[in-house]
Amino acid sequence: MEWTTRYPPSQWLIVGPWRIDVVGGTVSVLDGDAALSPRAEALLLLLARYANVLVTREQILDTVWAGRVVEDAAITHCVWQIRKSLGDAGKEVLQTRAKRGYVLRIAESAWLREPPESGSMQSERVESDAAPRVDAVVADATQERAMDAVAALRTPHAPGSLETMARADDDARPDAAARAARDAMPEIRGDAGGDLASDAAPAPQVAPRTAPPSTATPPDTIAASPRPRSRRWRTLALSLGVAGVAALCAVVAWRQARVAPSFVLSPDIEASIAVSAPPSLEWVRTETLRDAVEYLYSRDVAAVVFQAPQTRNPFAGPHLQVRVTRAAGARIEAELSVAQGDSIARERFDGPPHRLAPAMRALVVRALGPSGRATTPEDDAIVAGRLAEQRFDLQQALGEYRRALARNPRSADARIGMARLFFAQGRIDDAHRALDASSKEASSMPSRRCRIDALRASMSAEPASAPVCERAQAIANLQRLELRDALRHLERLSRVPMGAEQWLEQENATILALLRLQEWPRAEYEIARAERVARDAGWERARIEIAANRGTLEIHRGRLEDAMRARRDAARAMDAIGDTAAAIENRIWAIRPMQTVPGPEVATRREELRGIVDRAREIGSVRGEIDALLLLARLDRDAPETWRSHLARVRSLIADAGLDRRHTLDSYFVMSETIFQQRYRDALAGVARLEASGNRHPRARAWSLTLRTRALFALDALDDAVAAVDAIEKEGLDVPGSVDFCYLSWMFAESDRPDRARAYLKRCRAQDYDRAAQALRGDFGFIAEARLHQRYGEPERAWPVLRPRIDALLALAAPTREEVESLALLARHASALPGADPARLERASSLASAMAGRDGAGPRLRTGAHLLRWRLCARVAGRDCGPLLPPWADQDLLEARLAREAAAR
Repeated sequence: MEWTTRYPPSQWLIVGPWRIDVVGGTVSVLDGDAALSPRAEALLLLLARYANVLVTREQILDTVWAGRVVEDAAITHCVWQIRKSLGDAGKEVLQTRAKRGYVLRIAESAWLREPPESGSMQSERVESDAAPRVDAVVADATQERAMDAVAALRTPHAPGSLETMARADDDARPDAAARAARDAMPEIRGDAGGDLASDAAPAPQVAPRTAPPSTATPPDTIAASPRPRSRRWRTLALSLGVAGVAALCAVVAWRQARVAPSFVLSPDIEASIAVSAPPSLEWVRTETLRDAVEYLYSRDVAAVVFQAPQTRNPFAGPHLQVRVTRAAGARIEAELSVAQGDSIARERFDGPPHRLAPAMRALVVRALGPSGRATTPEDDAIVAGRLAEQRFDLQQALGEYRRALARNPRSADARIGMARLFFAQGRIDDAHRALDASSKEASSMPSRRCRIDALRASMSAEPASAPVCERAQAIANLQRLELRDALRHLERLSRVPMGAEQWLEQENATILALLRLQEWPRAEYEIARAERVARDAGWERARIEIAANRGTLEIHRGRLEDAMRARRDAARAMDAIGDTAAAIENRIWAIRPMQTVPGPEVATRREELRGIVDRAREIGSVRGEIDALLLLARLDRDAPETWRSHLARVRSLIADAGLDRRHTLDSYFVMSETIFQQRYRDALAGVARLEASGNRHPRARAWSLTLRTRALFALDALDDAVAAVDAIEKEGLDVPGSVDFCYLSWMFAESDRPDRARAYLKRCRAQDYDRAAQALRGDFGFIAEARLHQRYGEPERAWPVLRPRIDALLALAAPTREEVESLALLARHASALPGADPARLERASSLASAMAGRDGAGPRLRTGAHLLRWRLCARVAGRDCGPLLPPWADQDLLEARLAREAAAR
């Protein structure tokens, strides 16, 4: 009988050298050199969650491999890794149930009743709207503040003109402070003392500028008490003493929170600024921002400009805020504040507009301290560059950084700023060179060194020296597709102080890792949570960027219309705040999955894309120009010379920017467009050249194998195509974009591998495709199912599979190019099936032929219409139907063979 633990006694578990948090979803090594691959680690976590319960092979595939079809050897290898790490007891702990699955046998004693001491396990991630992850760091100083605050009570506070107060929330009240003080002093906390402290009288009021009376403290009272006559009296006296200490600490903590806020500037954590003013006072806003950024740069602190006033500051760095509330004549009224953690300093301004910036500087100096150094011409240029970046004027920012370099060729800050802008423009080689030049100067500055390593890791997956900070390591893991390792690093980083840009970088990295792991519900949750944090902070730019991730999420889910909507919304919002480069990126993302309706609409979209190309060229965005040109090529496939000119320009941009040297995927995108143009042999030759170049991008191998599969299948080289898919499965690679289960099911059906075809068909049917994705992906599943019936003894069942989808496509009022391509594909395969309705097939042929003559039809639609006409013609014996393949599709050898076989029946 199985020994089951269906309801584990705790969330923490020890299995051999592994400590597992079944709720937090983490696996960490206790000691030694034990190591598991990410798949094996995910399998161990799944088995631990169902300790002593049979976990079937289907459960393992759905959870660990996200439903992909893999060989049994892949699971067996992960099981072998786990058993090896468990030593001699491996087979006894991880047991095999023949033809069913696996059981992880866990004794009751292996469950930890208390949280482990390890920092990676003891802090659970608490996420809510009111308490983002970055807020948790404020509580780390509670005990130190409680123990040191007695001295603060005895020190009068210097008078000043600024109004200083704590945030008016529950943590600032004396009763909450008392609870915090008791929690911070476990060595004197007891059941009796806790009860008495909670029932004690309210803490006495403390005069704001005087020390407390020098009466005996509660510990003194305990020492001076007479000898008790019984244990009961001793216990009571001790409890009263504990209660007195707790009450005093409560007063101290409350006093500290109410009167003595503390602000800290750190080069590792950015500060943030928000200045809001009427349009007529834009010059006041500009002057105030410049003054604030200049001050922060003098203190070696980066600044991030928010677009709106915030309701709360969720980040660890100080937030400087100016809000003009009234402008009348030559005077304005404004609210000024500096906020960090639980501390906030406020001041009201009423005076002439030109005095607002100096007033803000005075408040900042009183709260944060004097400027760090005198401003130089080099500093002026760097400050101007950073302000231009915050205005999203990348060209102006580059000019300012070059001016700073002219003043000081060794300026690390100018080169790091240039590298950041080059990366945003897609000029990866220039960015790497700028970072290389800055490395020597920044080697003695850990904060800049970390920035360099993080930026370098974001740009490519090239091997580099070990990063100096965990943030850079997490990004490197993500780029190398070491996704679980990346998530572990990101989880640890969520518990340390971080500034605004660091938080945004971390959120985007977490969401990307979850998307690549196909953990879509959690990714959706992270997007919504992070969007709320950015909105509350007044950081509209970050909110839009986070929300744009929904477009990528919906593409993975097969909901292309939702994806396009999310990206269009992001593009409009980026335009509204003036970020042209980000607006172009999101507009391209919105157009990419958009289906084409041949006819006048194509000319409109072509003009839109040409405008994007011109705008991208104007702002120096290589990335935007390449992406827009590839989309233009997709529309101009019927004009071979124009199509080739677009690709030639793309190749020129790739070469000039050194993208191939830096191991990007841009050349693979060119090969993908070559396949859609039905130049399959050219695509295979191009992929071979890319493989020989040694591209080390983590996804280069997946792209190579995927492009090979599609080209070889079209060329009727079925065994070679299957070998490419075998390599994808064995190496655990994802098909770029999304696993195309339906297409691969058809390929296996044609290559006489019915079992694998049915396995992929099962996954195909499980997908939830919207209208746009159905024609691009889902309809291949109908072909696969019909071909399985036709080839394996049930030909009469094939036509009923295709007929409903053909009817649905014929009923569309305005079908897209992709839908008519799908209709032609389904109809020509149906033409060889018993029971197929000739009238339906003729209607399909008429629609495809009419659409093929319009602007933007493309060679695939024209080929589909030609093959369908030829097949319908060949059903009548002795009829001259002309050449089987049109001249532009002479490499479609699979379609040619299938057409001849159908005509011979």
